Amino acid sequence: MPTVLVPLLLAFDQILKLWALENLSPIPRPLLGDLLYLTLVKNTGAGFGLLQDKAQILGWVSLLVGGVLLYLLGFRRYPPAFTLGLSLVAAGALGNGVDRLGRGFVVDYLDLGTQIPLIAQFPVFNLADVCVTLGAAILLLSPGEEGATEGPGRSAPGPSSGSPRPWRRKGARGQRRRSRCPAPPPPPP
Repeated sequence: MPTVLVPLLLAFDQILKLWALENLSPIPRPLLGDLLYLTLVKNTGAGFGLLQDKAQILGWVSLLVGGVLLYLLGFRRYPPAFTLGLSLVAAGALGNGVDRLGRGFVVDYLDLGTQIPLIAQFPVFNLADVCVTLGAAILLLSPGEEGATEGPGRSAPGPSSGSPRPWRRKGARGQRRRSRCPAPPPPPP
């Protein structure tokens, strides 16, 4: 799942940001009535106006986080919900990291235009931000990495692997491992 989902989300995020740069302005344009507007914002910091003009540092941190998550996804198998959450956070971190290092700012374009008190001052955001937020929520609600296995197709030894005989591990393709010792000779007739 991560090998398809992360690149697709990353590409879609960058396409939407290019579209926003070409077609939007800082003047809000209604998308869904008074609920959602399209507004171009070039964010040189983090969310909620934090760390303004620190795009380089934030970019490297974002790429590091995305890279570490991809590394974890490549070397362990997790339950599907946990994998989805990690993939979404990785895609979002990489999407904003590419912006920060490539452009010097993050392109934000989704603006909640409601007058509800808690949401009225919500910052403008983008698809990568949605991925990070949704992925974090899934990770918080998912059962965790119980049942995670080492490597592609290999069960981790021990009681957490769910196997009653952890010493009889399977190989990379699921076949039983062959013994390195030669078979005993047949009994004499």
